[in-house]
Amino acid sequence: MFRNINIIITMAILLCAGGLSAATAAEPDSEKSISLGEVPAAVLAAFESQYPEAKITGTNQEVKDGQTFFEIESKQGKTTRDVLYLPDGTVQEIEESVLKSELPASATANLRKEFPTGEIQRIEKVTRAGVAQYEVLMENNDVRMEIVLDDSGQIVKSEKLAPKGEDEDEESEDAE
Repeated sequence: MFRNINIIITMAILLCAGGLSAATAAEPDSEKSISLGEVPAAVLAAFESQYPEAKITGTNQEVKDGQTFFEIESKQGKTTRDVLYLPDGTVQEIEESVLKSELPASATANLRKEFPTGEIQRIEKVTRAGVAQYEVLMENNDVRMEIVLDDSGQIVKSEKLAPKGEDEDEESEDAE
């Protein structure tokens, strides 16, 4: 009888411990829109200090690999910019729209060489840990592609994308 009670108690403890660890497991990656008032003061101060002329167009809270980030989306003149921050205001990533004329000459030359019939739709400069890359959305022979170039203009990755209209997340912006 005592043995059965011990087994039942042990099983109950294990079940509770398993449920507790599942409940405290890292939150899955997510992104949600938040109000400006929900953005930590350190994040807002860092953004306003770096981009005093920018107009904030959106704010998000993201969880990636269990780490919480805050994103501020903005527009300054013709430049759109998304900046990803840690809660203490430390910049993690900057994505900025870039005009064709602002793309390094070596990048333009490599794109023309590799994709002679390609037409640039959008360019973003993405800076992570002080290292810049260019993400170019291009249509080449009716195929939508994303090409990533390093800051010296070398192509580091190219990927075919879903046909136009099938990818709801892609924005159609003029890169000129």
